[in-house]
Amino acid sequence: MTARRFVVGLLMYLSVVEAMSFQLKTIEGVYQQLVGQSTLGVKGNQAPNTVKCGTPLVFSVRQAPEALSRTTHANLQRPERQKNRTSPTGKFRIHYDTTGVDTPFMLNADGDTIGNSFEEYVDSVAAIFDFCYGLLVNTMGYEPPPADGTEGGGAEYDVYIEEIGSNAFGATFFDDAISTQPNSKYTTYIVIDNDYFRNRTPGLNGLRVTAAHEFHHAIQLGAYGVWNTPTSSDFYFYELTSSWIEDVAYPEINDYRFDAPAYFTRFRDAQGRSLAFTFFSQLSFPGYERAVWAYYLAKRYGDGIVREIWEGMKTQPFLSSLHNVLQKRGTDIATEYATFSVWNYYTADRANASISYTDGHLYPRFLPNSITQFGGFETTVSTSFHPLSVQFLALVVAADTLEAILSNIDIESARASSSTLSTVSLKAKRGDVAGAYQRVEGGLSFGLTVASPSHWRVSYLSSGKKAIASLNEYPSPNPFRLGESSRLILPIPFQPPQAVEISVLSSSLDLMFSQTYSPRNYFGRWEVVVPADDFVGNISTGLHFVVLSAGGEKRQWKVLFVR
Repeated sequence: MTARRFVVGLLMYLSVVEAMSFQLKTIEGVYQQLVGQSTLGVKGNQAPNTVKCGTPLVFSVRQAPEALSRTTHANLQRPERQKNRTSPTGKFRIHYDTTGVDTPFMLNADGDTIGNSFEEYVDSVAAIFDFCYGLLVNTMGYEPPPADGTEGGGAEYDVYIEEIGSNAFGATFFDDAISTQPNSKYTTYIVIDNDYFRNRTPGLNGLRVTAAHEFHHAIQLGAYGVWNTPTSSDFYFYELTSSWIEDVAYPEINDYRFDAPAYFTRFRDAQGRSLAFTFFSQLSFPGYERAVWAYYLAKRYGDGIVREIWEGMKTQPFLSSLHNVLQKRGTDIATEYATFSVWNYYTADRANASISYTDGHLYPRFLPNSITQFGGFETTVSTSFHPLSVQFLALVVAADTLEAILSNIDIESARASSSTLSTVSLKAKRGDVAGAYQRVEGGLSFGLTVASPSHWRVSYLSSGKKAIASLNEYPSPNPFRLGESSRLILPIPFQPPQAVEISVLSSSLDLMFSQTYSPRNYFGRWEVVVPADDFVGNISTGLHFVVLSAGGEKRQWKVLFVR
């Protein structure tokens, strides 16, 4: 049996196991033994996601020769089908059978297969892949996958049709690397199902989203490459963007909505702590569920930002590319991840398309990581965080539920795939409290105790008002590190006019900086954002007074500026 057939067979096997509702631990044990892929740290009582795309599995097989004999590993090769023909544009060569188990079929209105319909199915495959090429390459500007010479019978991109089960949708298979510097790039071919019979999205709609998803993988692997330095080669990002591209190509199908709820309700470890955003597991959290991250970026900055991140990945891994792309827009990963986390509050009955996802009403509420009853005078919630993760800590008070949306934005630990957890203590007290506390709705004050304050962002929201609950905010970040921080955010605890003046005074009250800005409404609270570049050449290192003046109102804080 060839390794390619091994992968397809494993996909079918896992689909059967999933249908039989085996525990995730059992499935992952089989997967780990066969492929050597570690999927530890996931709650054992959770059912896995559908093994929709086999591309990371193919990569694991290629990267794990100890799991297969050398002969089998060398035979990770293309299948042979009885017939083939090219698509109308000449970009694709479709390989298929007309007899036997792999023969393709169209489905009728009742979802049953139609006999002798293989040529019609191949017509559909050709037209759909041509459409995806036109959209991704000609319209959106992605680079096409490289030609494979005469493999498959010609230079066209090869698509093979076979029976791969009722849960798996398809996979992109790797040929040998055509380049390994600075990362590995591959010619590839795609295997798709022969009928999408009884798939969760059946028939031609299943074919459509698979074509968009897998062809985007072909572009990723061939034009932009695979980095071996990050854990799991950043495949969660490969999967989340390919899932997002399905909806860009076919917005009426929405297969991604089967997976998105997992991020809001199950993306946890065995202790109920949200996993690191960079976590990857082929069988539990492969990245489909995090497609909402691409929706977030695209809504804020346009669809082109995703392609720009991929362009950057020619020369650096995902997090480094993301950092550079966001920096060009005057923002950074910490700011965007924290804002993304607040977006995830506005789903289900809280959905608000003007400040969050367009389809937020179709997503479930983000399940709180902990729910604590306020004790009357003082309550403390203690937990620990994976790097680059968010937790919703809910505190139930008499007339409301307050949620602290706490984001660990320790990017360097996430980049290094560190397993070190960061501890947090969140204390709620009745009434006004001196010190580093924030007053919130309901007469409470919250204080946060962490080892490295610069690694954290917190927003307090009121479930009753569905808005930011903080009554007094502080500048963020503080200390403000010139050259590292991209912007200084200053709260406005009143309704501001259209222009707000920001001044910086030295400790001796000498004016160092003054400029006018437009305020913005951030989830029901006003604030002003000062780009770091505006301070360059104007602010020295030291503890300075920052003054906000607007409409006769004035607020002042002490901010430590560090070069």
